[in-house]
Amino acid sequence: MRRTTYQSALLSLAAISLYAMTAGCAVETHTQAKKNAYNRWAEARAGILYSQAMRQFEVGDLEQAQRTCAQGIAAKPDQADFYELLGRVQLERGELERAYQHLTRSVALDEERHLSHYLLGVVLQRWQKYEEALTSYKAAYAAKPDEVAPLLAISEMLVKLGQIDQAISRLQDKLVYFEHNAAMRMALGRLHTMQGKRELAVKMYREAALLAPDDSLILEQLAMAELSVGHHTDAAIHIEQLLEVEGYENRTDLKLALGDCYVAAGDLRAAGELFIQITRNDRTNVTAWVKLGEVAWGIKDYRRAGAAGERLITLAPDRHEGYLLQGMVLREAGNIEAALEKFIQAQHRASNTTLPHIMAGLMHEQVGDLQAAAQAYRMALKVDPNDPRGRKLLAGLADQL
Repeated sequence: MRRTTYQSALLSLAAISLYAMTAGCAVETHTQAKKNAYNRWAEARAGILYSQAMRQFEVGDLEQAQRTCAQGIAAKPDQADFYELLGRVQLERGELERAYQHLTRSVALDEERHLSHYLLGVVLQRWQKYEEALTSYKAAYAAKPDEVAPLLAISEMLVKLGQIDQAISRLQDKLVYFEHNAAMRMALGRLHTMQGKRELAVKMYREAALLAPDDSLILEQLAMAELSVGHHTDAAIHIEQLLEVEGYENRTDLKLALGDCYVAAGDLRAAGELFIQITRNDRTNVTAWVKLGEVAWGIKDYRRAGAAGERLITLAPDRHEGYLLQGMVLREAGNIEAALEKFIQAQHRASNTTLPHIMAGLMHEQVGDLQAAAQAYRMALKVDPNDPRGRKLLAGLADQL
């Protein structure tokens, strides 16, 4: 009997313990379930709010996007998305300090947020903290190495830091990986231009143009690069294409460059027609008048050359070109004294060209003033010690002085 009672007591004690354990588990599971349910609700609400904030940001409603982000942070304070979007909002507003704070918070919550790293680089670059910006851009590229924008930004910072060779190497190493990316080749074209490697620049711009044939900016860079290395026919073709693009048809700088291509190709009449068109559209364009005068002289249109010279003296009395043109026309007409006066006036205004001094020297010789001629040739050689005309003319006077 005792044994039975003892066994019953043990069984009762075990039952009580099991109940207590079961009851405790039930309380813990219920609490955890509530917590999990709240987290799911917060997660869902945060997702809805983020989508809403992003739409507001994309349509330019920055104020409302900021408010929605604040609601999202209240619902889920550890979600990096909201801080990144707030950083973008403030960056759009030019509030760099606030943008920096939010973007820093974003990468602290999620080290792999490549856009936050990139935008931090943008902020630091605007502050001219190029070393720190470089670090941020490198982090952005490491987080997403198939994005070309951080790589281009890295090369830009290296240039700012005076490391052009490293910038080129960085891009060159990834040229095959980004084989269909025109921006990579554009960047390399600019870097080669900076180093004076213009043929390499042309090569890069041509590859970029093949990858993005409708990109007018690439076509413009290519044309200018071709012009700089003397590929005038190719440059002319590309400039003519550009002038047919909407928004480019009235670009005077491109028309002047096209005229230079025609001159280099020996088609002076086509160049002259183009420069006439420019001066008719803009009577005050000094460069166009200079080029028109030179072309007119080249095709022996002395009337137009003289008119261009007269116009230049009116528009730019402190420049030498107008006096030089008029002097040459007067010399052609046999008016030596008047030509000499114009050349002397051109001399007083010529600081970086030898031609006015050479022409003045020839006129001094023609009127018999050899000392003045020699002095004019010496002035030419002072401007350019290697000028072959000045050397030859001065040497020719040596026995006569």
